[in-house]
Amino acid sequence: MTQLARAIGYDGRIGNKFLRAGIGFGGGCLPKDIRAFQARAQELGVGESLRFLHEVDLINQRRRQKVVEIAADC
Repeated sequence: MTQLARAIGYDGRIGNKFLRAGIGFGGGCLPKDIRAFQARAQELGVGESLRFLHEVDLINQRRRQKVVEIAADC
């Protein structure tokens, strides 16, 4: 993964600043944007077709929570 991120980072349009492995994904913005996208889809009546995004968000939240639990146990 590190080699792939390094290779992608050579593209000047992307850069390598945010291509580092971490817990969960997306920092603060991507999860918020996914939720906003889901809410808008619901408003438009197509929310069920994007149900998978809800599951992705839940997985991401559980991953972050697991790291907090592990740190608390140390």
